[in-house]
Amino acid sequence: MAKITLAAVGDISFAGKPEMAIRNNGVAFPFAEVITELQAADIRFGNQESVLIPEDFPLEKASGHPLQSRNFEYKRPHAPL
Repeated sequence: MAKITLAAVGDISFAGKPEMAIRNNGVAFPFAEVITELQAADIRFGNQESVLIPEDFPLEKASGHPLQSRNFEYKRPHAPL
């Protein structure tokens, strides 16, 4: 029987201090301490708490709390997570 490994993390938020850390240190920074474990897993799962919307999304169509990630540019790092 084949073995499949799963890595799971929860409540990932890129707003506030994490956003500034990413801007200063790169997109992989929040995962620096666990990148080896994440890369070793066959399947990776995370619960992202931040909202991702295009910069040109009309705010009047958004409801609830302010969209903290509106002007944040998300790019995949060179090394796959």
